[in-house]
Amino acid sequence: MIPKQCHLWQKEKIDSSDFNFEEIKTYFESSHEWRHLKRCKQCGQLYISDNIEWVDYFDGNDEVNTQLVPVSEEELKQYDFEKMSSCEILLLLPRIDWGPKNDLEWIGK
Repeated sequence: MIPKQCHLWQKEKIDSSDFNFEEIKTYFESSHEWRHLKRCKQCGQLYISDNIEWVDYFDGNDEVNTQLVPVSEEELKQYDFEKMSSCEILLLLPRIDWGPKNDLEWIGK
């Protein structure tokens, strides 16, 4: 879905300070992967937040990559986001890619 009403979609450049979410649902949580349904407190847009932590066993510089996918109520009924793999989440567009160096960008905008 295209989140036209969301301030994140409308901004030319987003950064982490633009995020103000409330957690609605936990799909799963493990030590290195977690997925939640979140709602933007500013506009009410729902997002699937898919997170993977890449463990650096040598230097201890673990990195987290987050995908934020805007979804509608209908999509929540249509798809089982708890069972989707992270690779399947990567196929959903548009989405915000939040990389380990705190770089944020819309993919598929």
